[in-house]
Amino acid sequence: MIAQPRDERDALNCHGVFLKKRVLEEVAKTPGMGVFAEEFGVTFSEPVAIDLIGVETRDDRDLLFVFECKRAYTKAKTWVFFKDIDQTFRLCRAVSWIMQFGYYSRGGDVVDSPVVCSEGYELVASENSFKANQRPVFEAGNQLSKGFLGFVSTRMSQKIRPSSPLNRTLECIVPVLVTTAGLYVAAFDLSRISLQTGNLEGNLELTPQDWLILKHPFSEMTNTSFRDFRKDSPHGQDSKHWSQMHRESLFVVNSTKLPQFLSGRFRDYLANLSMQ
Repeated sequence: MIAQPRDERDALNCHGVFLKKRVLEEVAKTPGMGVFAEEFGVTFSEPVAIDLIGVETRDDRDLLFVFECKRAYTKAKTWVFFKDIDQTFRLCRAVSWIMQFGYYSRGGDVVDSPVVCSEGYELVASENSFKANQRPVFEAGNQLSKGFLGFVSTRMSQKIRPSSPLNRTLECIVPVLVTTAGLYVAAFDLSRISLQTGNLEGNLELTPQDWLILKHPFSEMTNTSFRDFRKDSPHGQDSKHWSQMHRESLFVVNSTKLPQFLSGRFRDYLANLSMQ
């Protein structure tokens, strides 16, 4: 094997392919898990490729993890998130032989009690200042949401139809955004925000997180020929939490903490939930 010149390696390092390959290896070597697919093509209003899909088969259900990998320069970039007013989120979308539905929980009830957030910003550090930009986090959330919903839609069309063989296995599908950026949650005194300027005039504290939940806004597509299955769910929990109909709850995980996130504890929690 010939070692490649550094400039060729660095050129490829500017993209996320090596991070995806490393995440794929981590999923593959996690006891009980396997890789279902890499670069899996789906459509949700428009074609999109999923980086990779991990799977684990349990007694009565399959746990499927839809991964999007996002690389950032860890020394210069961090992601800062803000808590959502409602800590209830959609833990997964489940597809049975009858219907698709969301399973909802609160952050404090889940393994490791992740913080549930409404939005995130990328902070870029220079020698003299910081710059904040919401677009990188928002675009990564859009990419994952399209792939995740496209995969859910694919599984619905394959399982919920009269011609399909009866398969009573429940599929719990979870969207995961893996990033090399450091993750932080902002804490501040709301009374120290000026209604005149909109600026925070008090202290800002940033608390590091291994992983968290982002309730990402992902609205209905305007393409009239496209059917968005989210607005037609007959399940009572989806009706109860209809304010989240067009928000996708994404698990955002720092890449160095991925082994802990994939640990048996979290997967056992998903496998043991009573989903009615």
